[in-house]
Amino acid sequence: MAKKEEDLKKKEKIAVEQYFKEQVKTAKKAIGKDVITGTKFFLNCIEAIEHKYISITTSIVFANSIVNVIQANKKLLNNSQEDLTIISEINYNIAEALVVYLKWDKSKYDEIVKSAINYYFRSGTHDALKKIIYLDQDKTLVSAKAHYQIGNIHFNHIKIQDEADFDFVRALEHYKKAFEITPDFIDAYIQTSLLFENPKGSVYRYKATKYFPKLKKVLAEGLGDLPKVLENVIFEYLTGEGTTALLEKSEALVELVGEESSI
Repeated sequence: MAKKEEDLKKKEKIAVEQYFKEQVKTAKKAIGKDVITGTKFFLNCIEAIEHKYISITTSIVFANSIVNVIQANKKLLNNSQEDLTIISEINYNIAEALVVYLKWDKSKYDEIVKSAINYYFRSGTHDALKKIIYLDQDKTLVSAKAHYQIGNIHFNHIKIQDEADFDFVRALEHYKKAFEITPDFIDAYIQTSLLFENPKGSVYRYKATKYFPKLKKVLAEGLGDLPKVLENVIFEYLTGEGTTALLEKSEALVELVGEESSI
């Protein structure tokens, strides 16, 4: 009985490896015709294969295949400077390829994760940003920036929708997570106040005052050299006054606060 089970496992392993090799060949042809869709096809096939069935030899083939896939996407990226949608998809593909690679080789885990996060940020889609939050297990500034970007996606969506409640709540949720992770993330506070000021979020505007003491504390503890005039502009904005003034001062504000607090 044990011999039969062992033989069966060997046959399964051979079958899976053969399937893998066939998928690599098929993927190469698909990528040759269309890099973006071919890459997605290839990665979907790879993710479905269990690592235990793959030999060291086949793992090397896999690693080389991933490298080739990434190179093909980078080459296309260099030739796609005008179409932002395509650029986003290519960056997402590269990030996904790096993450799939980690399933097989974790020897350079931190380095690969950092690179994947970088490409996910370049992609900028909702799904890409969610992947960043998942990868950033320690919930650092990286996660805060991803939450901030997701909040902006929902915030911008409010402007084109008649029903704004869902996007308003989601935007607020992600802005809050951003400054909970990074308390001195001033951009998240500013965007929160902008969110309350939006006409379709006027029902919630009174809640903006809730963030006034939080921002005051942040400015007092972490940004003490911020000019008093800019502090006053922010406070006025959060309490429903001085909207135009804050918008006029926004560029100066970001410049004074520094890159770490701005995406």
